[in-house]
Amino acid sequence: MRKASMHGTIVETSGAAGIDVGKDWLDVALAAGEATLRQPNHAKGHAAIVGFLRRHGICRVGMEATGGYERGLLAALGAAGFQTLVLQPRQVRAYATFRLNRAKSDRIDARLIASCTAAAAPQEGRDARDARLLPLAEHLTVIEQIEEDLARARVRREHVSEPRLIALQATEIARLKSLRKAELERLEADVLAHPDLARRFQLLISIDGIGARTALALIVRMPELGHLTREEAAALLGVAPYVRESGRLKSERHVAGGRSRPRKSSTQPPRQPVAGGTASSSPSTTVSPEPESRIASLSSPARESSSSSQMQCSPEEQNGTPLNDSCFSLKARR
Repeated sequence: MRKASMHGTIVETSGAAGIDVGKDWLDVALAAGEATLRQPNHAKGHAAIVGFLRRHGICRVGMEATGGYERGLLAALGAAGFQTLVLQPRQVRAYATFRLNRAKSDRIDARLIASCTAAAAPQEGRDARDARLLPLAEHLTVIEQIEEDLARARVRREHVSEPRLIALQATEIARLKSLRKAELERLEADVLAHPDLARRFQLLISIDGIGARTALALIVRMPELGHLTREEAAALLGVAPYVRESGRLKSERHVAGGRSRPRKSSTQPPRQPVAGGTASSSPSTTVSPEPESRIASLSSPARESSSSSQMQCSPEEQNGTPLNDSCFSLKARR
């Protein structure tokens, strides 16, 4: 079935489905048709959903990002050959507002996600979530939590005066520092075990001011690097200023959106090398000749198509309008 969109283009709805993901249950609806399905969120439920989608000739499946409850389902759908689209919750709610839809239930949300999936245009040049990165991302999240604990321990130390409590916080800070260093070394070793990721890591740490900690965050949190223009990379990181102009109004441009975790990592003060002196702890690192040629594969001036079937749909993160090349561009400073 085909429907005309608000832009006059023709949207194919017969091959699209939406899934409302919860911790315990998965609700499936079709963009065209009344059939629905409700299954538990575990391996048997995933298999039942795959069979349901195949019987109805579905090739494209959308769902909201939930912070992790969708991972098993995404893996099952990818293994079965379905094209998957992960939507930001705000995209789906904005689509519901456009449709003047105020009702909300799991089944209604599934149908809304299906319609949103059918209307969303496929995006070229977007890397899927590499399955190798999932355990690396979990490991990096634990390291980030350790860093947060370390910051809290330092604050607590500043607000105690009794010697025993000061010593207690000092011991905790030392423990967390040691734990952070050990986990970073292990994560770096896991990344370097993959030749393509190791090459990307070496390219990143060769850039003036980027150390091992930032490089690990960019590799794990921004797998799209290499398929984006510099402007798109800046928007995805959340450092691209957005235009705010209307009529005579010429407002200041401010950065917004993007991925907060890699952005936070990229703005942290320099630290000591993670392991074996592989990264510089100083922003004054000497850059070897021809930096731009070394980075070309990470920040392509034109999009490259991706052979992967899973896409991340994040217009807010990807459609920024940078003022100039001073935005984050994975371009070595001369």
